[in-house]
Amino acid sequence: MKWKALLIYNPGTSGEEVYPFTDQIVVGRRKPQSDTGPGMITIPDSMISSRHCIVTRSADGRFFVRDVSRNGTRLAGRRLIPNVEAEMQPGDTLQIGDHLFVLQISPRDTGTGRPGDKDDQTRIVASKVDVTILVGDIRGYTALTQQFSAAEIFPSIHRIFNRLEAVVGDFEGTVKEYQGDAIFAFWESDPERPGWHARQACSAALALRDSLRQLAGDPAIWALHDFPLRMEWALTTGPVLLSSIGGERPTGLAMIGDAVNYAFRLEKLASDENGEVLACDQTYALARSAFAFREIGEISVEGRPQAQMIYELEGPAA
Repeated sequence: MKWKALLIYNPGTSGEEVYPFTDQIVVGRRKPQSDTGPGMITIPDSMISSRHCIVTRSADGRFFVRDVSRNGTRLAGRRLIPNVEAEMQPGDTLQIGDHLFVLQISPRDTGTGRPGDKDDQTRIVASKVDVTILVGDIRGYTALTQQFSAAEIFPSIHRIFNRLEAVVGDFEGTVKEYQGDAIFAFWESDPERPGWHARQACSAALALRDSLRQLAGDPAIWALHDFPLRMEWALTTGPVLLSSIGGERPTGLAMIGDAVNYAFRLEKLASDENGEVLACDQTYALARSAFAFREIGEISVEGRPQAQMIYELEGPAA
């Protein structure tokens, strides 16, 4: 007996829809233009992230859900931890905003096998999209770790990043991950709103800069009084490939593209002289109508063969 897996949308209602399962299904607000194959369920709801959650079937027939959204995903009533997989059992309810899915496993009378057989799978979903990336890094973090113990540093860092993540969410961005003292967020392009991702990321960067200045002076948030808290930021825009990573048991969201490396390299050039928030020429071109930039000039950036034109994001356009 061969098995088939189904995700049933809004079961028992007039709007019920049935989706046959693949190796991986992405549920989100819109389907990338470059993605023409199966494996994507779109829900036209502004409360749903472009990529909201990913449901994956392993080789042994088990099912897992990973939340990659800004608004959260619930499995069997439990809010999922972002980017951490949770096992989904047949009959479990997956809630995305006001939308419900139920996983159903049933036999079909063709051949022999079990859930997860190789010939019952289709493909892994990978989407090529344009994004604007924002990277922020705490200035002087090495000196901070030499001055305080990890146990002393962690509570303050944790509180700061919790507040900053909320700001990113306010501007419809997604925090991909934290890398020690760095926060890595991104905004996907929207075909219906050209340049939206760059402008939204610029708005978020300014809000994050201003929020950090307030948080740095609050001893209930930043308790390391002898160390002034400052962060430096960089914005880059370009095409990337978004997919899961981790073999048969994906545990994270992979983002591959030049814009990612460039963001982390560009952030290292932020300073009192160059400015707190730097932007590449692609971000500048898409956002200059709405924001004031200062041209810094062409600067050599590590890993890039030619000098790059760099700008400082100063604020909203006059």
